[in-house]
Amino acid sequence: MKHSLQLGLIGCGWVSQFYGQTVSKMAERCRWAWVADANEEKAQAFCRQFGGQPLRSHVGAKADAYIIATPHHLHAPIYLEVAATGAPVLIEKPLALTVAQCDEMIAADHEPSLAQRFAEA
Repeated sequence: MKHSLQLGLIGCGWVSQFYGQTVSKMAERCRWAWVADANEEKAQAFCRQFGGQPLRSHVGAKADAYIIATPHHLHAPIYLEVAATGAPVLIEKPLALTVAQCDEMIAADHEPSLAQRFAEA
């Protein structure tokens, strides 16, 4: 079966379970290409349950769309890295820690109508 959308998840904290369950219900349309967390055990546990390749870092990993579900202070720097790919990005709340970071993220957005989404989980 060919999956149309390859997803990359950055961060495997408690909220990642919601994304794992949701994507599992849409297996005919998308799947986890990879899941990255600095804690390799968390990434491996997520992948055992929901699929995907566990990674310790998202750097250099490609996906059709990204979900950022990391601790808040990492949202802006990670977004700035993955926004450069031009792929859609979903960011957990809060968007960033400061208005200046939000402004920088918006300025880096290559396709504002598509790329940046903010999750109010």
